[in-house]
Amino acid sequence: MAAMIGWLLGLPGNANSTDAVRRALFGSQIIALSIHLDDDAIASLHAKPDTAVPATLTFKTGIADEHVYQVTTHIKGQLGSARPFEDK
Repeated sequence: MAAMIGWLLGLPGNANSTDAVRRALFGSQIIALSIHLDDDAIASLHAKPDTAVPATLTFKTGIADEHVYQVTTHIKGQLGSARPFEDK
């Protein structure tokens, strides 16, 4: 699989390892994402999953490089594919 993805990305023939593909797609930097919902937002998602609620998204790209954004989120899913909030 990695070889095919490497070929599709135009990587050299000897760069078809999973690591080479991962670096080509995402770079060599590891990022951490976290989403924080307060208790009111969680209660709202239980009551009306498709209604957007406020959340805080934290994006860390290094030890001292942290970005915090105020965002909104909701639970996606239709009848048959929707899962409870606790299952997300």
